[in-house]
Amino acid sequence: MKILVCIKNIVKSDIEIDDAGRWVQPRGMEERGMSRFDENALEAAMEIKDIFSRGYRFDENRISKISGMGQYLKDVTVDVLSMGSHHALASIRRGMGMGADLGIHLVTGDGVGYVPGIVTASSIAALIDLLKKEHPCKTPGGLFEYDLILAGVMSEDMMQAQVGPMLASFLDIPCITSVVEISLNPDWQLPMDARAGSWGQDNHGAMDITVQRELEGGFRQEVSANFPILLTIQAGINQPRYPSLSNVLKAGKKKILSYNINDLSPYHEEGKTSLVSFEYPVKKREGIMLEGTREQKADKLAAILMDRGLV
Repeated sequence: MKILVCIKNIVKSDIEIDDAGRWVQPRGMEERGMSRFDENALEAAMEIKDIFSRGYRFDENRISKISGMGQYLKDVTVDVLSMGSHHALASIRRGMGMGADLGIHLVTGDGVGYVPGIVTASSIAALIDLLKKEHPCKTPGGLFEYDLILAGVMSEDMMQAQVGPMLASFLDIPCITSVVEISLNPDWQLPMDARAGSWGQDNHGAMDITVQRELEGGFRQEVSANFPILLTIQAGINQPRYPSLSNVLKAGKKKILSYNINDLSPYHEEGKTSLVSFEYPVKKREGIMLEGTREQKADKLAAILMDRGLV
């Protein structure tokens, strides 16, 4: 199984609008890191690798062996890909410190500013296509033939929730958003008629993967699908692990594949949207603080509501 996790390096420190009003800048010392939604996506990938490649579960800093997994163990590799300036390298290294096998950097210039989601998605799709062409494989399961692509449900800074679904569209694969639980069929590599009946009966005809996705109002929807597929991962699905010292030391020595965005032919050269300006929110109404005992506050609130014709 080959898994790709898309991650983003963002500014974590306090920010302010720049003098031109077209972008933001850190207020004081800049602090950067991986978007927390992408950390959840990477942890989800590592948990799959733990279970299906090593046969154990890592939970609350405890490692427990999963009985009966021996017959299902597979070779699972996890790659991390980040598009951005040189700052993205730190997040890629962190991802490799968490256990990812390969880091891929799609290099953009420094100080690029706003990048429409469609440009990011189309550029990543173009890079995946380029990787496949540079490393062709005549049989299924090529080096960059990903079975599963994971991304955070949104980036922690822009919070647009666009790149994951758009990337799936460019790659022409299904996409399931806001995933909060993942269950893989341990027999997913076998033909349909050879898969274990019990799993198939509980999971919609022995499909490759079944997930729970979060809906509004606290509801959940269960969806099953086959590989390849892209999932966007919701926060709270897991608790991302800290990179181990041994993995951090290994990550520092591993080579990161680097490609410049100017060397690609994205599906869309320009974005469909443009950033006009940034503005601070305008305070449009005053709040009223009610003081006194509970009874006095209740009387005052009732008077306000009646005065405004709300009750």
